[in-house]
Amino acid sequence: MTPSPAAAPVAFMVVSCDRYADLWDPFFHCLRKYWPDCPYQVYLVTNHKSYDAPGVTVIKVGDDRSYSDNLSAAIKQISEPWVILWLEDIFISAPVDTKRFEAIIAQARAVPVGYLKVSPDLPLSYAKGQEIGPIPKGVRYRSAIGLSLYKVETLKKLLIPGASAWDLDQSTISNELDDPFYALTGKEVRNPPITFINAVIKGQWNWPVVPFLKKEGFSYLLKDRAKLSAKGYLYIQAFLFHNFLFRVLKKHWR
Repeated sequence: MTPSPAAAPVAFMVVSCDRYADLWDPFFHCLRKYWPDCPYQVYLVTNHKSYDAPGVTVIKVGDDRSYSDNLSAAIKQISEPWVILWLEDIFISAPVDTKRFEAIIAQARAVPVGYLKVSPDLPLSYAKGQEIGPIPKGVRYRSAIGLSLYKVETLKKLLIPGASAWDLDQSTISNELDDPFYALTGKEVRNPPITFINAVIKGQWNWPVVPFLKKEGFSYLLKDRAKLSAKGYLYIQAFLFHNFLFRVLKKHWR
């Protein structure tokens, strides 16, 4: 995982805390396995713990405060003007086409956007014949935190002191900004540039990650967390189906 000179201005920041240290080994195993030529400088945000992995720079932010405060402290410690925020419980699960991913990031930087959502969930752009496009103001989760490219100066405007990740997801601050907010288009979502598994939901293992962890050699971790309840899993599936309908109908969730 050695950043190329052309991609050096973009950081790949895995936002975590010491309570989720059990996820770091499988996360970075998957990153090395499925994205061995990741061209960006990789950072791991922790509280006090260290972590030794090739190509990973640890940023310690001290005692856990809020998600927003921790992230604000972390971005003060990087020099890159752009950052891809990732979460430690989102495991990359298939080979990443680096050239394609870099091309999408380059398009976003050329706009230049303040924000580009790189995951294939809502919100999306319905711009025709393009890989990325604008998200209109007023769309729910327009600046949802993580799995996105941010211009660091835009990210600073979105961070609310004391806010949780959920608070930031629901924030409407982006509607007050002139910075362009972009997402993948419906066309790109059919073959997303990066594939992943959401491993943990509300501190519990998500059902699909159980066989994945066994396949990747991390079955021993399963005993340390409870598995999501059937009710919780069905709720997630209903939410995903809701999002699927909006995508098919090319509607924005407001």
